[in-house]
Amino acid sequence: MPKRDRSSSGPAPGDRSSTKKRARIVLDAAATAVVEDIDMLTTRYTTAATDGIDLSGQPGDGNFYARWVKMGQGDCIALATPGGKTLLVDCGSLASDGLSDATLKRFAQYSLFGKRFLGGTAPGGKKRQLDILVLTHPDDDHNNKLADVLTREKVSPYVDRIYNSADLGMYRRSTQTWVQKWQLDTGYEYLVTYNKDTVVTGGATVIDGAIALARRNKYETKYVDVPVPTKDAATEATEVATADLFNYLDSEGRLVIHHEMSGCKISILASGVKKEYTKDNDAEKLANRASVVLLVEVFGKKLLLCGDATKSTETYLMEKSVNAAKNRVHLANVDVLHVAHHGSHLTSSSEAFMDLVKPRSQAVISAGKTGVKEHHLPDSRVVNGYADQFGAGTATEHEVWYWVVGADEITQTKKKLTAPVYTTGSLASDPWHESKLDIIWKKP
Repeated sequence: MPKRDRSSSGPAPGDRSSTKKRARIVLDAAATAVVEDIDMLTTRYTTAATDGIDLSGQPGDGNFYARWVKMGQGDCIALATPGGKTLLVDCGSLASDGLSDATLKRFAQYSLFGKRFLGGTAPGGKKRQLDILVLTHPDDDHNNKLADVLTREKVSPYVDRIYNSADLGMYRRSTQTWVQKWQLDTGYEYLVTYNKDTVVTGGATVIDGAIALARRNKYETKYVDVPVPTKDAATEATEVATADLFNYLDSEGRLVIHHEMSGCKISILASGVKKEYTKDNDAEKLANRASVVLLVEVFGKKLLLCGDATKSTETYLMEKSVNAAKNRVHLANVDVLHVAHHGSHLTSSSEAFMDLVKPRSQAVISAGKTGVKEHHLPDSRVVNGYADQFGAGTATEHEVWYWVVGADEITQTKKKLTAPVYTTGSLASDPWHESKLDIIWKKP
């Protein structure tokens, strides 16, 4: 592959961790200006017909849809399956990119409550619910806006199944309260452990960790372990031909949380990873290392959602997992990649992982337009590394902001790319039109 433009002159300070010698941060002059025309955006919102402007398509129309919802420095990804299920992966933010919280909330709601995701009606004329919520890990920028964004006029959509990488008690209080209130009586919250690995001790191979689910409903205070059956390929194919399936291990060792008759399959490849296989600077109670990693497969295409997975998570997936060999096949050449940890180079995106996943269509980084200066995300080495893989001229020219991290100086800058690597903040704040923050995979 082409040599990557590292844009770095020395070792990098931590994205979040402290350093003995603090690097000088240099801001691009444009970064001190208002990053968007707030008046124009607010006017656009207030003059729009209430819930009247919608992107075409909706869950169950036979196509697959996904959208990265602009959250400033945060994560929020909505999915709609061909068979009619609506999913949300995280919903949080730590910085709003110059937009007021109220404006950011409005735009997030326009994205989520349009007919493509939570708007409109479900089969049978019922209000559409949130079928699956995945909370990748407890960091605020992945869950602190959930209750606020999903509540309109004191009402939220009900949620059926919830998957966490940590006890819900570790998540933000507002998130816990929202789940308690809006979880269906028949729904369950699942604590997912997927960190079963192989360790060589004294020349012997030892199996450690687990692939397990524990669940509780809205009235229970303790998690109860539930069995996770294994389905061979023939059984899986026979059963999914007549009904949607969930919560089982397939013949490839993937923990399938949703497999529908349309063929859309959503699996967890890692959750709750604890070991530091590779130095990953995960200083925040190991929350990032433990992130849920999701693989979505539909119509022969693959979407990989990495949360804040670290280099240790990547090493687990590629080398240490009991299913590492099979994982490498599934991770290779995904079509669309959600880049781990907002484009961090210090914690995530090892060269080996970047070379393996090597996205075919595009890579998307959840990061503010100019980022948060104390975290300096995304890193130029991640942006340029993926851009090099695609090559120049593979996408329409667009602007990306990133941070160049050197030994003594951290410089914020922007670059015009002609490769399909995007940051959520660098694309227009417009929930009414499709952009590179949208995926539309039509039924063949």
